[in-house]
Amino acid sequence: MAQTDQNPRIAGLLNQETRDTLRSVLSHCWENFRFYRRRFEASGVNLTDIETADPVTILQKLPLLESADLSDLSTEVAATADSVIDVETSSGTTGQRKVRYISYEDDQREHEFLAELWAIAGVGSADRVACLDTDPVNLMVSIAKAFDLLGVAEAYCLSAGANFAHTVRAIKKLAPTVLVSVPSIIERYLFQADWPQSNNERPSFSKVIYIGESMPAATRRALENAGVEVFGYYGASETSALGIECSAHQGIHVIQSRNIVELLPDVDDPTQSAAVITTLNQWAQPLLRYRLGDKVQEVPAPCPCGLPDPRLIVQGKPDESISILGSKIGYGSLKTSAYRHDSQSGPLQVVVSRTTIEVLDLVLPDTIKSNEKEVRKSVLSAEPDLAFLIDSGFTKLSITFVSPEHFVSDRKFKPIIDLRA
Repeated sequence: MAQTDQNPRIAGLLNQETRDTLRSVLSHCWENFRFYRRRFEASGVNLTDIETADPVTILQKLPLLESADLSDLSTEVAATADSVIDVETSSGTTGQRKVRYISYEDDQREHEFLAELWAIAGVGSADRVACLDTDPVNLMVSIAKAFDLLGVAEAYCLSAGANFAHTVRAIKKLAPTVLVSVPSIIERYLFQADWPQSNNERPSFSKVIYIGESMPAATRRALENAGVEVFGYYGASETSALGIECSAHQGIHVIQSRNIVELLPDVDDPTQSAAVITTLNQWAQPLLRYRLGDKVQEVPAPCPCGLPDPRLIVQGKPDESISILGSKIGYGSLKTSAYRHDSQSGPLQVVVSRTTIEVLDLVLPDTIKSNEKEVRKSVLSAEPDLAFLIDSGFTKLSITFVSPEHFVSDRKFKPIIDLRA
């Protein structure tokens, strides 16, 4: 088990109800998962300790849960759980997709939590909400259901087709008051819509909630200049929803009644930390002290909105994944796939650009040029989201072969180059 010589600290203050929930989660993990029982015992913790000692003290005796450990946990869940109704996988950033199993009760609690987050963003009963994605069934149906729980006037999913002008016309006709989408799709909307270039027109929606990736500052300014209030949502495949930006727009609130966040200081930059998450809302596959890996900064002052939950400026995982129209493509997964038919692994550089569509270029050494067909097939097989985007005409995959010297010409090799900004 991976250990750390640094001591993460819990962000914010935990109330008694959250501490009681944490104790229940610890007991559940001891009683139902051999994976966690071994971690407790290796840390000198027994069931009596869990039932009687301070639950936060017990939690912080455990080693951090690393991405590499998740396969053992998910394998046990798959073999023993009888209440699983759904499975969600991550983008495979580290070369292996992380799997989260979801029970019916987990699913219901998640919808309720999402409804709570939408309320924090000021969405109410009079709103008409459009959830826009390239494949709404992949994610947006769940999000739309949470809006229904909140009691909005209407909530529906829209598919952003390859003919984006049609999508713009549909949004204008439907006139939603709230738009939920990923920033790269919102950017395409801004490029195609009439109102960003006009002083006389304004969008029908007064709020945008963006998910899945960071929003460029220029995109946010364009929306805010038109009177649109922008809210960032924070979540991950392994943990599901974590938090949302409030009306003060000074960071993301991580809601502690649902997730406990610890901050692991960055040894090179003490102003930054790695987010460590303990889920209180997932019982089919709970996570205790999971190092999410996102770089974050805490906003220490009390929030003007009045919420007591800690606030984070989320900076994400640099140089680990590529976001294309909201789909996360893992660098590690691409590299593993590119060399699947070669005897040894080697370098890979990923260059992302935007012309009329998104272009993903895999730069590889010409020593494996003879494997080009196999590389393309392997990558598309490993990355179904990328395959969908290519088949739908949203994205182009190209492969460029260069001399091996290309990868050592710079003092520090940059694995991902994003030319879209």
